[in-house]
Amino acid sequence: MQNPTPTIDPIILAALQGVRTIGELQEVWLAFASDLQGYTYLFACDEKSGRMHWPARQDFEGKAYLRSPFGRNSLFFVSNEILYRLANYQEVYIPVNYSIGFDSNVASYLRQLIFGKNQGDVTLKFRKVLADFCLRRFNWDTLPYLLENAHMLKEGKNLSEIWETILAEFLFSELNQEIFAKSQRIEFLDSDQATAIARAQDQLQHFDRALKAGLHDQVESQVNIFELIVLKIALLKRRSPSTSQAARNTADLVEWMDSVLGAIVGVPLWAGVQYFLKSGAFKPLSKLGSSGERAYCCSRNLAWDIYHVYSRQQQCMTGSNGEIIVPYMLTYDKGLADLFDGFPYVGCLVHVEYDFPLFINDPNILNAINAYFPENKRITNMTDQYFNPEAMQRRRSRNHVFSPSDCARLLIEYKSTMAS
Repeated sequence: MQNPTPTIDPIILAALQGVRTIGELQEVWLAFASDLQGYTYLFACDEKSGRMHWPARQDFEGKAYLRSPFGRNSLFFVSNEILYRLANYQEVYIPVNYSIGFDSNVASYLRQLIFGKNQGDVTLKFRKVLADFCLRRFNWDTLPYLLENAHMLKEGKNLSEIWETILAEFLFSELNQEIFAKSQRIEFLDSDQATAIARAQDQLQHFDRALKAGLHDQVESQVNIFELIVLKIALLKRRSPSTSQAARNTADLVEWMDSVLGAIVGVPLWAGVQYFLKSGAFKPLSKLGSSGERAYCCSRNLAWDIYHVYSRQQQCMTGSNGEIIVPYMLTYDKGLADLFDGFPYVGCLVHVEYDFPLFINDPNILNAINAYFPENKRITNMTDQYFNPEAMQRRRSRNHVFSPSDCARLLIEYKSTMAS
């Protein structure tokens, strides 16, 4: 049985959100130490603190990007036990692990790398990327890739390609990591490779069972909502393409989210505001075109980008052995990398007794909108009306809950409008 997300005093959350340096974090933590007993805080910063440093993001040669839910370069860990040991000059052990998700684009390079197909300049750069990040062991997470291709599995399409991708992942884990890190030469530790094949088969069978148990419908429902938001952003931009109309479009988007979805969805809202302000120069939504005219053909891909950001956030948790798992996404898509960077988390509270972490945003979406449109009367009225506890409670308790059938109906309507 899953334990819910913990409840923390809003005063503590506000104090943590205001932290900008490791020194400030230690002061805040000590002030609330009794309330934070049992918690560990992952703090995103650009400082490096020796062995306490853990990478939060990295750019590689060959235009590959490794991203986590945290929008700065490093992670610093703090807990009551860590501070006690530091104060007493004792060795600090931080149980931390990681997983690396990847999309279909990276999957194609991974297949080429392992099976030697079409070895070109990009694949050689991919070798260098993996060698640069070659830690003790690659903890690949195939879930983002498998979810992207779940409809293919369900329809029996591209099965050989999907199988080769999963097998390549497990074969890569059998590489001699030391040799690969030094020379990028493929040399397997287990020449038999039977273990990798068995593990790949087991993973695909497990994922197939999960799809049949309802995972496919659950994910499709979430991606459909994100696609609907992308289409709404495009429609607003097509109606009012000038950047001088950004405040109007932003207010209309928030009001639509409130009245139609019954939720203010942070990441696509932030992306929409940036797109209204910068048009096609905003990389994560540049595929829409400067006035949203290309939304019909790319809205699904953009919806998956948003889903990847949220799904990676959900993978930040404590593992079965009590270790803190930092989830990454490896991609060659600069727009997706910028989406991770744009509305990041400043920190994350985890607790071994809870299944889900508690994230702290930076910047707060309300503060960001007000900063983009200072002294704009409509924006001020909009934020006062929709960003308060009463509005949140009203959205939670409204009679009609936005359903998958509502979403399907609006998707057809919006796509028809875009095509006209």
